Amino acid sequence: MPQTRRHALWLTPRGPLAEELGRLIADLAGRHGAPVFEPHITLLGGIRGRESERIAQTRALACELKPFEITLTDADYLDEYFRCLFLDAARSEDIMAAHALAKQLLGVSDDLVFRPHLSLLYASLDAQQKEKILDRIARRFERSFLADRVALYCTEGPPPEWYCVKRFPLTGPGKAHD
Repeated sequence: MPQTRRHALWLTPRGPLAEELGRLIADLAGRHGAPVFEPHITLLGGIRGRESERIAQTRALACELKPFEITLTDADYLDEYFRCLFLDAARSEDIMAAHALAKQLLGVSDDLVFRPHLSLLYASLDAQQKEKILDRIARRFERSFLADRVALYCTEGPPPEWYCVKRFPLTGPGKAHD
């Protein structure tokens, strides 16, 4: 029987913004002994199942979603390893609908509040350290990108072991993927 793994769906920026965010993530990781990861917004995380099923479900999701704009807003932090430092994303109708559809198509039922964000640092730091970092990197970001693809990531194990399984362009209804 195929092994079940933990997966996540990511929306990833491209081009200069992706490069800028990638450099910032790598810089912060280097300064704080933390893992480096691709800039992304987790559309849906903690998904368990067989990879082949998750690929098919992600393909179906991509066929239902049209590309949409995501606006990054304020830098913030929580007392959580994976949301140590992050950029909030505006809770637009598009991203909230994409999240709801992803939950439906992948059979995820939870009562967690979806807070779209782009993580900058995975670490355990105190509030004072986080405040100093935010003072250095700026607290207001206000940049946008076109979410035009969804990536299925295997998130089994610690972040250095995570990998992209497959990416699908968002084509909207009526278009098929190979």
